[in-house]
Amino acid sequence: MFALYGDVPFELIGSPESFVSALRFDYAEHPLVESKPLLQWVGDGLERLELEMLFHASFTNPTLQLDALIAAAEDHLARPLVLGNGQFLGFFVTTELASEALQHAADGTALAIRVRAVLCEWAFGAELSSALAQPASPPLALSSASPPLPGASAISSTPFPAAAAGPIMIFSDVLATSIVRSA
Repeated sequence: MFALYGDVPFELIGSPESFVSALRFDYAEHPLVESKPLLQWVGDGLERLELEMLFHASFTNPTLQLDALIAAAEDHLARPLVLGNGQFLGFFVTTELASEALQHAADGTALAIRVRAVLCEWAFGAELSSALAQPASPPLALSSASPPLPGASAISSTPFPAAAAGPIMIFSDVLATSIVRSA
């Protein structure tokens, strides 16, 4: 197996006939009066992968392999792309598929299909913010609020908004001589 695109394996004789990766870097052009325009970098573009693969009946069912790719494109979901050696390339969506039947059996069954797949990187955004893991307990923190409570530790529990308030400390509660760097 050359790679796994979500649950769709790329079963090839060796490797794709072509594997092209294109990176883009976006700039805004600002026109100036009586001068050449200035360019301002606004961000990195999305990576675009173009794979040309040969599905042959000697090692896979070309029609089922193509149908799996079409189904993956039609559900419009971002899928992880992992090479056969375990290298994770990122999440991608299928933006284009083209196929060419190269050989057929006497009954019309496809024996060899060349497929050109264009995958575009999926950059996760705000749609994942609600799915991010929430901590099981409040994080530990140093508190700089006042007034100090006698005998309180420099490390205090920072409660969630619904929880009761914990010990309150200010920066002067921790002596500078007690702060050390670990080796």
